[in-house]
Amino acid sequence: MVLVYPAPDRMADAPKPNPTDAAARPLIVDLDGTLVATDTLHEQLLEIAGRKPARLLQAAGALARGRTGFKAAVGDLIELDPAALPYREAVLALAREAKETGRPVVLASASHASTVDAVAAHLGLFDAVIATTDSTNRKGTGKLEAIRALLSERGWGEAFDYIGDHSADLAVWAGAYTAYLVDVDTGVAKRASPQHEVIELVPRRSGTLVELVRAGRPHQWSKNLLLAVPFLAAQEAGERAHWFEFLVAFIAFGLCASAVYLVNDLLDLRADRLHPTKRNRPMAAGRLPVKIGALAAPLLVCSAVVGSLVLLPLGFVWALLAYTATAWLYSFAVKNKAILDVVWLACLYTLRVIAGGLATSTPVSEWMLALALFLFLSIALAKRYAELRLLASEGRSGAAGRSYSVDDQGLISVMGIGAGMLGVLVLALYINSDKVARLYETPEALWLVCPLMLYWVGRLWLKAHRRTMRDDPLLFALTDRVSYIIGLLVILSAMVAA
Repeated sequence: MVLVYPAPDRMADAPKPNPTDAAARPLIVDLDGTLVATDTLHEQLLEIAGRKPARLLQAAGALARGRTGFKAAVGDLIELDPAALPYREAVLALAREAKETGRPVVLASASHASTVDAVAAHLGLFDAVIATTDSTNRKGTGKLEAIRALLSERGWGEAFDYIGDHSADLAVWAGAYTAYLVDVDTGVAKRASPQHEVIELVPRRSGTLVELVRAGRPHQWSKNLLLAVPFLAAQEAGERAHWFEFLVAFIAFGLCASAVYLVNDLLDLRADRLHPTKRNRPMAAGRLPVKIGALAAPLLVCSAVVGSLVLLPLGFVWALLAYTATAWLYSFAVKNKAILDVVWLACLYTLRVIAGGLATSTPVSEWMLALALFLFLSIALAKRYAELRLLASEGRSGAAGRSYSVDDQGLISVMGIGAGMLGVLVLALYINSDKVARLYETPEALWLVCPLMLYWVGRLWLKAHRRTMRDDPLLFALTDRVSYIIGLLVILSAMVAA
């Protein structure tokens, strides 16, 4: 069965086009990996995992019905939003050009009809649709047969051009007049043998590993420097063993953090594609296949846990697992809860400090935990505030997938600035405590840290208010010269106090 969108016009009496006349040949366009830089079936499974995880078992049960039955079951469980897919502009441009010149344009895919019809209706570009039904899989030779049947039914002749991306398209390319290749592997490209010519419409994507690393956000590993805080604050920087333990812990936390970011991006695909800056992330933009991100995440966690079990105390391993589980819980259930999300993030930052103490067997004081909690809460709120300021400047009411609106800016700023000031207050009380008097010979020198921190917090929020800071305060701090100067002065104060 060939599904057609819209209903076909009977053109049996129309003359068949000359195959050498490019202006008359139908243009057949594949969907997954071609028209869109992703696999719609994978995206539907991710939507189910994020919104209806209990139904994953129901989808898995459909595997017994074969690939066709599985696609049908997934299509019934979740409706894909075609507006949120990463379309390839080069393919769209060629299809639109063909449409404008009067050529028939057909969307032909092995995806289920419900998905393909939704994309066709959204674009309003196609004269017909060929798709997998509940009983027939339109892949490879099955797609070629359906194309020939449609061309015969419409009176469009026998010649057609085909745009594809996968080895499964070799059979269709063999029957096509011209083969357009989209991000095709070199080996597959050499085997493409259409009747006339091969045209590389979209070059082969290179640097998948680079995109995977980019999706893991290695620049965010700088947060793991917090693991060194306990033994540095305890004036044990001279212990070489601590530096080795810190390095192992740093890498382990980095691998788990990258796994968390991958899972977060997988669950946030739709929201990220509607965001002004997050839509450029590797998986949201289609530069990194979602299946690679899904496979890499558990592998990174397993590598981190195995290495930690061998080289670090068991307490650190438990802290690492707690961090990973807490971070994934944030991705699945907390990130769309207003206020709870920023408190959760502050706790995740603080957990790094605790883990650093466990890795180096250095006690972590309640003063340090309180300072970390308030300061990180301020930073998390600054991130939300900067994002809302950006959305407001674009005339938008809020961020997709979040529970904040631009009207919340005032409340967020009050809470964030207050949390930062409380952190400095905790620092002042700590400096005035008996514990500091016992640790430092000249504790008075530490008082310089308080005005430095007051200035840093105030400047952070001023930059966020003026929209001169990106929506991630950490990236701002890592590229801000003033922040480096303040950090250096804090270190000098501690050295003088010691």
